[in-house]
Amino acid sequence: MKQRFGMSLQALIYRLHDLGIISASHYRQWFMDINRLHWKKQEPSPLPPEQPMWLRKSVLRGVAEGLLTQEDGIKMLGESLKVKEPVSLVERRAFMKLPLVDRRKIMARQAKEIAAHYEKDASWKDLEVGGIVDY
Repeated sequence: MKQRFGMSLQALIYRLHDLGIISASHYRQWFMDINRLHWKKQEPSPLPPEQPMWLRKSVLRGVAEGLLTQEDGIKMLGESLKVKEPVSLVERRAFMKLPLVDRRKIMARQAKEIAAHYEKDASWKDLEVGGIVDY
């Protein structure tokens, strides 16, 4: 549970009690067990430290959208950026001049490449999506 939710066992128990999912007696019993097992200061299965992502994503987006220069992005992050140059207008027009069959072959190849990426990295499956709510 700790690895799945990314929070300590004590925080999880506190939240379950706070939401009324577990009773006060279960809450007390679980914390007595935590004390008995000497997990108060160090629980088993330590979580890896969190990696801040907001600044990195914001800078990369700013560079991608042309709001920041690549040099500014490097200064802000302190690392080199691998920025893919956008396809030029000439290349786009050349693509559109290809016969439809050739364009479809290129797009099918690109679709296979991106599908391989999503098969390799299945983290997108963990996204929990809420239901549609009418107001």
